[in-house]
Amino acid sequence: MQPNTKKILTILVIVIVLVALGFGVYFGLKKSGFITPDNNQGEFPDGGQGGDGGTGGGGTGGDGTIEDDDLTQYYQNQKERLFPLTLSPIVDFWISSATSTASASSLLKSDVFYIDAKGDVFKVKGPGESEPFTSSSFGAPLNITQNKDGNRIVVKFSSKKFVILDVTKKVWQDVGSDVSSVSFSPDGKSIAYLKDGFGTQSLYVVDLSKTTRTATLVSQLSAQDFNVDWIESNKILLVSKPSNGIIGEVWAVNLTSKTISSFGKGKGYSSIFSTLHNFGLSFVSSLKSQMEVDLIDKSGKKLADVSFSTLADKCSFSLQQKVAYCSVPYAYNTSNPPTLPDDYLKKAVYFKDRIYSINLDDSNIDVILDINNFIFDAVNLKEANNQLFFINRYEDKLYLYNLE
Repeated sequence: MQPNTKKILTILVIVIVLVALGFGVYFGLKKSGFITPDNNQGEFPDGGQGGDGGTGGGGTGGDGTIEDDDLTQYYQNQKERLFPLTLSPIVDFWISSATSTASASSLLKSDVFYIDAKGDVFKVKGPGESEPFTSSSFGAPLNITQNKDGNRIVVKFSSKKFVILDVTKKVWQDVGSDVSSVSFSPDGKSIAYLKDGFGTQSLYVVDLSKTTRTATLVSQLSAQDFNVDWIESNKILLVSKPSNGIIGEVWAVNLTSKTISSFGKGKGYSSIFSTLHNFGLSFVSSLKSQMEVDLIDKSGKKLADVSFSTLADKCSFSLQQKVAYCSVPYAYNTSNPPTLPDDYLKKAVYFKDRIYSINLDDSNIDVILDINNFIFDAVNLKEANNQLFFINRYEDKLYLYNLE
């Protein structure tokens, strides 16, 4: 092939990628290969995800050249909607959209809170601005689980304690000893938790709306290393902790009949579910560095393949709309392909991401955040009131991205 011909083909490929990303790619929820990196360069060659670097929607001239002005405007539009909310690293955050006190002139449309490494809780006032809200004395916090409305959270501490914070009353309550996993009910008014014994795990539920809170034993299992996920009013999932080398099992507990049935399984299995709609996403290690993502319902039935590879920690469902959001890696920072999900969970690898939305009504998948000079590895995505929040793992800071 002559040099000029190679140049023309290269330009054509670049133009196709740029136009596809600029106007949103209609992938549909279908199977698409997300293959392992070529030549160990730390890049995930794209399975329809927009190339191996940050690219955007540039226009093309009549001679097939890229119009730099359009590409610059594409990036600029995104930059103007992205805001760093914290100046220092945080551990985790939550949002409260139902009880928001944000004014009409405020950037924030929801109340946003975060906890730092000391266990101090702050309320975000704006980019780089926050005020003290409350503090804890249970050790170093590790992560937060919030209920649907954000008026209650459970914080896991390094002291192995799980503690409920009533956000309205600013009151902390220890869930109990030997607790290993906690989940809120879909309505946010109760919790389920697993308590470890000698080779066993016991499942309890507690109604938080009652003045006298009594834990009710649901089931006792001869099992260990399971997490709890309350996905429907009458259904709680017990999910084995994910690892590439283990066939993970998922069991469904019926709260009425007190029966347990198989829900699903797979190597490195994990899942997330919408609190509002009959949708979930499952994640299975199909190859060493590839996670197969499926759209499922709350019976575990597979509805469709999703055309990218990512992890459960990098996806979430909207708290208000029938939309899911996923941060999808296109490159990693290690010389060898990572073992997923293990390397990511123990922070042995960091990614470069783009963020996609999945419209669950029309199966449309669009790239919504892809800025050429903003490198991020997004986790803990949460969306409410058309505002998407996430933590950038490179710096552990909180960001807001306006979706409109």
